[in-house]
Amino acid sequence: PTGELVIPETVIHDGVLYKIESIGRNAFFYCDGLTGVVIPNSVFSIGNQAFCHCEGLTSLTLNESLEIIGDSSFFYCNHLQSLVIPNSVTEIGRWAFGYCDALPSVTIGSSVSLIKQNAFPTPLQSVVSLNHEAPLWSGSPFQWNSTSTPIYIPIGSLASYQSRWTRFYLFIETDFSQPDSAANECI
Repeated sequence: PTGELVIPETVIHDGVLYKIESIGRNAFFYCDGLTGVVIPNSVFSIGNQAFCHCEGLTSLTLNESLEIIGDSSFFYCNHLQSLVIPNSVTEIGRWAFGYCDALPSVTIGSSVSLIKQNAFPTPLQSVVSLNHEAPLWSGSPFQWNSTSTPIYIPIGSLASYQSRWTRFYLFIETDFSQPDSAANECI
C-alpha cells in the first residue's frame, strides 16, 4: 500500500466477518510508500516489526484501545514526526521506535508500565511521561539520549522517576491539566 493507510476495524473474507484485533508480525514490513497509518479502536496489539522500515511514514495515529507495541514495530520509520503513546498502552517493545530520527519528542501514556531496551534510542529533545509511577525499564530504552534531556512528569511523581530513571536528572513536574504548561506543547 501507498499513501495513508486507515486499517478497518473489520473485514469480510469468504462471507465471514472478522474483527481486526492485532497487526501481525511483519504485516507492513518495508512498505516505504506508506505516509500515514491510522490504527482502529479494535486493535489491542501491534506485532513485532509490523511497520519496520516504513521509511516514508510521517504520521501515526494510535488508538485508545492499544495495549502492546511489539519489538521493532516502527523500527527505522525515520521520517515519523510525532508520537503520542495512548494512555491504554502498557508495554513498549525493544527497539519499537529505533532509528525514528525525525522524532523531536515522545509522549508516553499514563498506563505504560514497561519500556524495553532501546525503545527510543534516537536522541530526543524532550520526553513527556504521563504516568504517576515511573515505568520500569528493561535495559536502557533511551540509549543515546542525553542525561540532560528534559523529562516532563506529573506533579508529585518526582521520587518515583528519580529512583527508576536514574540515567536522567532534568525532571520537570508539570500540571498536565493546565493548557499553558510547557509540556503540553509536546503532547
